[in-house]
Amino acid sequence: MWSIVTGCGKPARVRLVRVVAAGAAALLTSSVAPAQSPPHEQTPTWTATLSLGGYARGNRGAVRSWLAANGYGVPEPRHCGFDLLFRPVCDSAVAYPRVSSATFVGWTLGIQRRLNDRASVEVFGATEQSGSAIGRCDDAAVPKDSRCTDRFMTVDFGGASLATLGVVHAGRLHLGAGPAVLLANWTMEPAHLAGLWIDATYGGKRVPLFARAQYRWYQSASFPPTQHFSRFHPSTLFLGVGFTVTVDDEPR
Repeated sequence: MWSIVTGCGKPARVRLVRVVAAGAAALLTSSVAPAQSPPHEQTPTWTATLSLGGYARGNRGAVRSWLAANGYGVPEPRHCGFDLLFRPVCDSAVAYPRVSSATFVGWTLGIQRRLNDRASVEVFGATEQSGSAIGRCDDAAVPKDSRCTDRFMTVDFGGASLATLGVVHAGRLHLGAGPAVLLANWTMEPAHLAGLWIDATYGGKRVPLFARAQYRWYQSASFPPTQHFSRFHPSTLFLGVGFTVTVDDEPR
């Protein structure tokens, strides 16, 4: 028995060492592999988005166009006189409608509920462009425009808006649309306007930053006195950048 072990001991020991080494390597690989494999990336259930940007188009343009279309776009005529040397001097004509104190910066705040990897629902609150517009009509014209009850008409506009959007996710591109309401703090009829938002964002896959383009369109409205005045559609084109904050990162 000893002679057999002695004669074949070295090859047997080599084979035994190889078997033990292979088993240890397999055991080590099976225990280390799960730790090295990347964890499954969970999509946050709740997220908040905040964006800051400007109005490429806002209520400023809608109010100006409305005033001009209703007889309040008549320029102030040139006023002429004489200087100390009795030379004729004329002031420049003043164009109307005129807009002052119009804001060009706004923000949006959204809370998003993820339904699955491809769709979500987002509730928005946003500012709307504010300012003051002045229109002028020709109250000395013959015949007189029936809408020209006062030579000047001042319209102060502003407010906020709310919306609920259904959002489709395609990689870094997110497209949303849904109903909205304009809560205006200016005199118009009706006081609050229903509308539609179309929203597009790009980014936010790994870095929580994105670019946003958002178009807001609302139902037609008018101002008192309503007789003989045309209606108009307030609309906003908002362009901005923002960031995303994870509210709930628990796996679904």
